[in-house]
Amino acid sequence: MKTNASRCLLPATDIVVLFRHEPKQSAYVPWPELIKECEHLMKPTEHLPVRYEVKAFPEEVLFQAWCTRFDKV
Repeated sequence: MKTNASRCLLPATDIVVLFRHEPKQSAYVPWPELIKECEHLMKPTEHLPVRYEVKAFPEEVLFQAWCTRFDKV
């Protein structure tokens, strides 16, 4: 999921890669952590397999913390 994505459909998966071009930063966030912290930004859809409509990129403070904690797969 990129920072400039306004809305997107995200599949339920083991790890979600959050990426920012400037500066080049990424976080490999486990799905349970993403749901715990960002459930308010995600709405389940009726798609199969399961997809979530994502409203926005996580808040800056949270993203920076994840870049430190989850910088590698």
